[in-house]
Amino acid sequence: MRTAFHHDGKYGFVDYDEDNKEILVTHPDKEVRLTVKDYLTNPHMFIVPSGETGVVGDRVLVKAKPTESSRHLNMALSEMYFNTGVHVDWSHKDNRPSNDEKQYFSNANKPIIKSIDGDEEYELI
Repeated sequence: MRTAFHHDGKYGFVDYDEDNKEILVTHPDKEVRLTVKDYLTNPHMFIVPSGETGVVGDRVLVKAKPTESSRHLNMALSEMYFNTGVHVDWSHKDNRPSNDEKQYFSNANKPIIKSIDGDEEYELI
């Protein structure tokens, strides 16, 4: 899994190896690299749905290291700006699903050819 981030107009990446539970952080600024790596390799408290009580909205507090799983890493990345001031760029091309992953989305890999607005149809180019 590869995730882009930026700080002061410079981009970097977090590459996550889920099999070995390791990350590689790249960024031109050494201080930013160390900040991101330190944040992603130390345990954090996460509030997650419990799923145990069967009550909708019931949450529990979980302490986990972001590198334990891609789920924990994504939770940590979603809070990274608040904790470090480093922005995760979720829209970066390297963060988008690959062609293999697109099969899990309904029509994500099929272009829209026609749009219907009221009674009229429009061809899209």
